[in-house]
Amino acid sequence: MRRLQYRFSPIHTRMSKQTGPEMTSPTQIHSLFTYNDQQLRIIIGEFFGNPDRKQLKHAQRAAVINLYKQLNIDGKFPDTWSKDPNGKPHFHHHPWQLSISHSDRYVALVVASHGPLGIDLQTHGRRHQSRLSRYLNWPESQFFHRWCLYEAAYKAGLTGSRSLLELVADAELSPQPFSFLNATGHCWSPAPGLSAALITATDLSTPALCTSLITS
Repeated sequence: MRRLQYRFSPIHTRMSKQTGPEMTSPTQIHSLFTYNDQQLRIIIGEFFGNPDRKQLKHAQRAAVINLYKQLNIDGKFPDTWSKDPNGKPHFHHHPWQLSISHSDRYVALVVASHGPLGIDLQTHGRRHQSRLSRYLNWPESQFFHRWCLYEAAYKAGLTGSRSLLELVADAELSPQPFSFLNATGHCWSPAPGLSAALITATDLSTPALCTSLITS
């Protein structure tokens, strides 16, 4: 499966092979959404300040580390993770899966007992939205939700008989669970001007999760 090359966030984290809380000191961050059950944990946050282009990458890394410490407050998961050749984060010698996203000042992490798993965030207001909406045959009002769904599905490794872009175009988006290939999708707005999408195994999409997403 080929990933689209056009990206919205001006800075994208390229961490070293070994990544974890010892890399850098955390930055101040405000939690926007949290969810925790026995098989799934999600946290989304916004960090403070207005870092310039050069500082944004460092701030995003620090925010990831800060949020991961909150997510792993009970020490259930390893202190570090690595990335595979495709850039997908994963734990060593631990069965749970991990997915990470960031867009401007927003960062999200999710861990799950099993996959497929993917999360994506996207801030609104980027250039080329109208042109890309027409090109992809996506409703412009849902463009960022659908872009997040595409990215989350790509991170989760989902494939089908049709292209992922076509499947995203046909999806009925909602915070409520919707079927997407062999998984379940959720799309919602954790904050004004911010879209998010989550792909999980169908059995992890519980009523409690749906309620949390709708009321967030």
